[in-house]
This record gives sequence, structure tokens and C-alpha cells, in this order.
Amino acid sequence: MSTPKFSKGQTVYYNEKVRNKLLTDRNKLLEQFSSEELGEMPTGKLLIDDHPVQCEKTGTWMYRYVYGFCGDHEGYAQESDLVSKEEFYRT
Repeated sequence: MSTPKFSKGQTVYYNEKVRNKLLTDRNKLLEQFSSEELGEMPTGKLLIDDHPVQCEKTGTWMYRYVYGFCGDHEGYAQESDLVSKEEFYRT
């Protein structure tokens, strides 16, 4: 059994591949909806707000995060889609 790469309270970001996909998908949606209708996207800083959970079947670590101006948006991500703050600013 592996150990999680990230922990509760840590700031992370989606990796470049996932961010680019989110932005591409958003641009397609902007053809039909306004930016206000779509709301915020998790393309910036993400704060892990709970302890990581490991999927029993695959062994993948999953992370619950919050984002946005007041942390009022939330989501889940698998470990392979995330990079640390240090990795993000290195690129």
C-alpha cells in the first residue's frame, strides 16, 4: 500500500495537461454560456481540505479540495492529476 503524496491543508494545482483540458472545455462552453453563468474553474490554487482517501480497488489516492476567492467551490482530484506548489512554480 502506497502513502499519499499530499496532505490536508496543502496547496496544490492541477498539472498542465488537466489545466489545458479544463481551459479547452471552458472555451467550448463559452460559445453557449457567459463566463458568469459558468462560474469559477479550478485552474488555479487548490487547497486540500480533508485527509486523502485511497480507492480500495485501484489504490489511487483521491483528494477533496476547495478553491475560489473564499474557498466556496469544491471538487475531487486523483493524485496523478495534481502537482505541488513547488512543482507548479518550477515550470
